[in-house]
Amino acid sequence: MLQWKRFAFFDREPVDLKLPENGVSCAASGQPGFVLGSMDGTITLYSRSLVATQFQAFSIRCNMVTCASRSMVLAASGEDDTSAGFVKIWDLSREATGGGFVCSVSLRTSGARSTQKVTCIALSANATVLAIGLESGALVIFSGDLAKGRYTKGNVRVDGGAVTGIHIVDDNGVPSWAYVVTEGAVFILPDLSGSAKHEVDSTGGELGMSVHLDKEIAICRADGMYVYNRDGRGPCYPAEGQKRCVCRLHGVIALAHRDEDRARPTDVVQVFDVPNKLVAFHESMGDVDFIVQGFGNFFVILKGGEVFKLTERDAQTKLETLFRRNLFSVAAHMAETHHFDAAAVAEIHRKFGDHLHQKGDHDGAIQQYVLTVGRLEPSYVIRKFLDAQRINNLTTYLQVLHEKGLANSDHTTLLLNCYTRLKDNANLNSFVNSTEVQFEIDTAIRVCKQAGYVKEAMSLAKRHKKHIEFLGMLLDSGQIHDCLDYMKELEYPDAEDCLRRYGKRLLNVHTDVEVVVSMMGDICIGSAPEDDSGHNDKQVDVNGLLSLLDGRPRLLCSFLDRLHSSRPSILNGAALLTLLEMYLDNIVSAGDEPDEESIKYQEKCIQLLKNETVSVDLDLDHALMLCRSRGFVPGVTAILERQGLFFEILQLKMEEGDAEAVVQACDLFGEREHSLWVHALSFLTSQSQINEQLLFQVLAHIEEHQLMPPLMVVQTLAENSTASLGSVSGLILRHLKQIQSQIEDDSDKIKQYHKDTDKMRQEVQDLKTKPQVFQSRNCSACGTTLDLPSVHFLCIHSFHQRCLGEHDKQCPVCERQASKVLEMKKSLDQPENLHEQFFRYLKGSEDGFRTVSEFFGRGLFSPSTQQP
Repeated sequence: MLQWKRFAFFDREPVDLKLPENGVSCAASGQPGFVLGSMDGTITLYSRSLVATQFQAFSIRCNMVTCASRSMVLAASGEDDTSAGFVKIWDLSREATGGGFVCSVSLRTSGARSTQKVTCIALSANATVLAIGLESGALVIFSGDLAKGRYTKGNVRVDGGAVTGIHIVDDNGVPSWAYVVTEGAVFILPDLSGSAKHEVDSTGGELGMSVHLDKEIAICRADGMYVYNRDGRGPCYPAEGQKRCVCRLHGVIALAHRDEDRARPTDVVQVFDVPNKLVAFHESMGDVDFIVQGFGNFFVILKGGEVFKLTERDAQTKLETLFRRNLFSVAAHMAETHHFDAAAVAEIHRKFGDHLHQKGDHDGAIQQYVLTVGRLEPSYVIRKFLDAQRINNLTTYLQVLHEKGLANSDHTTLLLNCYTRLKDNANLNSFVNSTEVQFEIDTAIRVCKQAGYVKEAMSLAKRHKKHIEFLGMLLDSGQIHDCLDYMKELEYPDAEDCLRRYGKRLLNVHTDVEVVVSMMGDICIGSAPEDDSGHNDKQVDVNGLLSLLDGRPRLLCSFLDRLHSSRPSILNGAALLTLLEMYLDNIVSAGDEPDEESIKYQEKCIQLLKNETVSVDLDLDHALMLCRSRGFVPGVTAILERQGLFFEILQLKMEEGDAEAVVQACDLFGEREHSLWVHALSFLTSQSQINEQLLFQVLAHIEEHQLMPPLMVVQTLAENSTASLGSVSGLILRHLKQIQSQIEDDSDKIKQYHKDTDKMRQEVQDLKTKPQVFQSRNCSACGTTLDLPSVHFLCIHSFHQRCLGEHDKQCPVCERQASKVLEMKKSLDQPENLHEQFFRYLKGSEDGFRTVSEFFGRGLFSPSTQQP
């Protein structure tokens, strides 16, 4: 501490504090504020506004006092008339009836016949553990709900004389272990049960000369301050002089020691900022009695009754003081201990770096700038080190920038240029071969390539799957075969991109273009397998590769033909049209005398056009145009068949004048379109010579499906001078027999209808003129025996009146049939809707004459039903 710099980070001001009249005997602080014990046994509590609250704790004297830091509980040791070994606990949240506070428990540390002097006491932060140190070196520990008087007691024996200090340490908010300081040693109790202890130093401390620093303690001795932690003794800070008292506030320690070097010995109060290793306050203040902290300040109580408050200056003021003295490292550390945000700490490091840079300490400056990465704009630092002599410092900064993943492409370019300028191959290789990529790969490849480090660039591109860059460098170096082998190993999307980029270049430089085309086919065929919907195949963009083969029709046909044979589903409509055109061109090139190869292409063309599953995306109209323009009739026929244009196929055959082909077309498509046979008959009759066999075949189908009336057939044949009546005599005879049979059937039906009509008229007459006997005994609705009242209908059905309900006007059994009859009669009586029905039935009828005759019988064509 003798070497620590001094600052005036605390301001001293006198305080008008009402002290106990008979003098202060002890002091402590905690959640209640700060507390003073007096020589007359009273305890005084001070609020934030320094208002005093006093109560009588002991009848004679209060020797020591302690407060819980997280609970309103106070413990004190003192002397009463009856004993000098009492320790009392007060619950400061409960006021007593006669004044003061409720004393929860009074503990006796000595027996009835023996007296043990209490030398120190300690209370845990949550007031669940109270430790009492005795002059004999014994330690008494009380655990439990002390505020309510429920506790257990334990005893521990330590060596080294009287206990001079106890410090209970919390783990996760629970008191777990403790430091014990005696006159001759320092101990640690690993647990508060006292079952074990171990000595960490054979030198102890005086009474009241130790303070608790979170998980550590500091013991002030004549030669300095010693810090201890759970592992043993820590750092030591020299500070000579007889110590009078010590107090801790947050991270700083206030210490009063006797300065004997002055003409008039006096006490000097110093405040040590241990984390930042500086003296925050140093001033002589007379004879110091106690130093106590409260409400964020130190209170120094002098023996003469004066009280001074030491108030810490705000952090910004302290930092400005440090900046003026160029103590930037101390300022940065102080900012961190005060929990400044990262931006504020980085600003301090920036100022420190600027200061060192101005002094010419570039190495030190870059170390400070490195600490600003992520908060300071990198260009601010880079501009300061662009001088060629500072390239090492610039490299250091850029490396950190990349390690933290904050570099952009310009930073990567600059760093790689630094490596190449320094010829630092080791760092360059380490950078590009790093498993954790913290730079832009494309930039690194470009810079390495430009700097002549092609091998490193290729290694970087290959490892990070930059296929296009890697293949470009392979082609530049003339490794054509290696390029093809590499592309074969790629997945389809990557391979396609590479083919688009370098396909034409490969075709131009490779000695055997068939090898390149074969590789293109291998890549397309070996792409992602097709699922049930063919989705993956649709992702294969064959059209993008076709442009590579522009001007090479033979290779283009070979490429598409292989794809169509091996994996046709990857060809879309445009590719299929291209393949069809290639086939047709090869067919046309053979001329009128097709060779074996031309026949093969014809078969492939027909197969392509007829396979609806494979060529589902084929534009049939476009394909039809291609086939017509090349005069490929089989192709035209296949397309028309797929489009269902059977009449156009028949028309094509008729234009050729081939009667057999016409009838064959009718055989193929006549079941799907019967009218083809009618057109075939017209075609045959238009010929100068009629093929009797074909004519009989056509007439047989017309008769079977009743496509034409016999009269119309005769009229059609009459148009040909060579046709004879014998050709249709059988047809006419069979038709006449059919008509005769139908006439006979109709005559029988007419007779039966007359008979039924006469019978119904007689029944109506009987109902009108003769009595009707109802003999039914059971209800026609429920089936039970009839009883009165009952209802009888002329149709011989009888019902309970209750079974009919409101429907007693018509027989429920006969109602449906009667409704049908009435509807029929109504339709006959009002035939205005018959016209629409007639045309609807006529359109859907296979026998138009039968439909006309049926509506003629229903009176449609009688004068009364004619529409105006």
